Amino acid sequence: MPQPRYAKSLQPHSGAVIMALYHFLKHPDKLNFDIRMTEPFSRVYRIILEGRTRDELIFRTGKDWPCYSRIYFHSNNTEFRIQHDHSPVKEEFRIEGRKLYMGDLRTESGMRVEFEGEFFQPTTLELKEDFRLPDGRLINDRRYYQVDSAW
Repeated sequence: MPQPRYAKSLQPHSGAVIMALYHFLKHPDKLNFDIRMTEPFSRVYRIILEGRTRDELIFRTGKDWPCYSRIYFHSNNTEFRIQHDHSPVKEEFRIEGRKLYMGDLRTESGMRVEFEGEFFQPTTLELKEDFRLPDGRLINDRRYYQVDSAW
């Protein structure tokens, strides 16, 4: 059962962007994605690849008030850093095979959030977050994402 949201951690659309990135790395001809977060609530994120350079991808999430997420590549395309246009927070992680690990971000308030994940089949991601609240409680949270469509 998912934990209640006590504090701001990963943006809900961050997992959707990570799922789109993983799918894009496997299928570079796919530039548009409908990614569904299935847990802790159901929501579909429309993600479109807006720009691409040798070491950067720009994904747009949403249409009325879109978020532009810049993804920077490091270490032979296994290390990544996401920078959202609405936040100074950087989300860093590694993807090797079907594992996402060494995920790390510091929130605006300085709280450290560690995250990891596993890609089941080519279209499903389980994302796990761990962080400690100021009162010392450890929070373990899980989110699930799946590719509804890609074109």
